[in-house]
Amino acid sequence: MVLLLLSATLIFALPYLPSNAFTQLLEYSIFLSPRWMFLLLLVPIIVFWQKLTKTYFLIFTLSTFIFIHFQDINFNINPSQETPQSIKLISLNMGGGSQGKYLETLMKRERPDIFLFQETYLKYIDNTFDSLWQYQCDNGLCIASQYPFNKVGEFSRRIFGGWGNFAAYYEVDINGKTLPLMNVHLETPRTLLSALINLSVNFKEVDNFYENKSLEASMISTWASSHSMFVM
Repeated sequence: MVLLLLSATLIFALPYLPSNAFTQLLEYSIFLSPRWMFLLLLVPIIVFWQKLTKTYFLIFTLSTFIFIHFQDINFNINPSQETPQSIKLISLNMGGGSQGKYLETLMKRERPDIFLFQETYLKYIDNTFDSLWQYQCDNGLCIASQYPFNKVGEFSRRIFGGWGNFAAYYEVDINGKTLPLMNVHLETPRTLLSALINLSVNFKEVDNFYENKSLEASMISTWASSHSMFVM
């Protein structure tokens, strides 16, 4: 019961705690872990349900609510119907091209008008699209569109001493109207999680990662604030 209470309290309180290297590491560990694991903490309590006191029952009820909410499950009970003017956009992280074999199946099933790709290169998508599509790749970010577009700019990780782009922005011409569009791939904490698993965490690296990601978010927010309407 103590572990249940501590886990539920941490999940609930973490967004309100001061941001530092330690709380950031906790956030990455919790929010990027398999969320269903926290539901396993409820199993022993359910087994011994009849032995719960009123206090334990209250703790169990609140913890269950927090854990279920933490699963971030959404149900679309009344899905909206597509109209002739609707546009379907899919954003897809290709994992360095490893997901390319599923791309044609996804296209046939979803029939999108625009694709935004992260972690991929032209060679992985070049043979997928026919002449009806316009596509372009730069430093790991790609776009494929059945509507004409122009690339307006990009944000590069070179300013942090890194490689590749974390955002690219376009203007898409949709039946004579211009739609500002941004393809975003923020810094991912792979190295931090690997260090955590190996118990070799460097808190200076955690601080640097958080500062870089905050700067990326700030630059993207500045771009977004200059547009009354956009898709990201």
